[in-house]
Amino acid sequence: VFPACKLRSDSQSKTEMKTLSGGTLTFVGRGEGTTGLPCNMFVIDDPYKDHKEADSPVVREDCWRWYSGVVFSRCTVMTPIVIVHTRWHFDDLIGRLCDPAHENYDPKKARRWTYINIPAIMDNKEVAELLGKQLGDALWPERFPIPHLEEARENDKRVFSALYMLRFLHSIFFGEQSGVNQASDLGTKSILLYSFLVAIVVVIGFYPSFLIDIIAPSWVN
Repeated sequence: VFPACKLRSDSQSKTEMKTLSGGTLTFVGRGEGTTGLPCNMFVIDDPYKDHKEADSPVVREDCWRWYSGVVFSRCTVMTPIVIVHTRWHFDDLIGRLCDPAHENYDPKKARRWTYINIPAIMDNKEVAELLGKQLGDALWPERFPIPHLEEARENDKRVFSALYMLRFLHSIFFGEQSGVNQASDLGTKSILLYSFLVAIVVVIGFYPSFLIDIIAPSWVN
């Protein structure tokens, strides 16, 4: 994807990779410090290990404090921030930053982010049309056909909603009549942004799922 980007072969570090042109990729875990490490791009991948962590108020608050006190402090106004994680809980990191379902939703702050959700089963007409599909189609029918996805739904509705449809299950938190979590409408630019970000994720060493939930600051558009 980026043929001019080549990694140095003499680095022995498990937490850092360097390119021949002098670039550096540093890996840190949630809660770890980044003092002295200003960045040109920050990628947060799965800050919650599983639904048990996401269900913990302590872990969610710890994650938020780490984002606001460590991650954001490493970034300038020109630094793209990419966040990829499973939506187990309405009060997760994505929820606090831009989800209209969150109790502290701030439209002004939310506009700074582009929210992209491409689910396993097409349930949004605009997204389906942009991908050349129909409502109700499977995203990847060769590997995950509708019967397989419906069995996953029957096995565990919360797991299906979070891992396949990339939304927290509203009925757990708000009751059966609360409606469906609505992602912002996706335009052509958002789909292009999605493709661009997936390319970046591949290059820096993360293996992107065919299901991806991304938010990124609007200034990278």
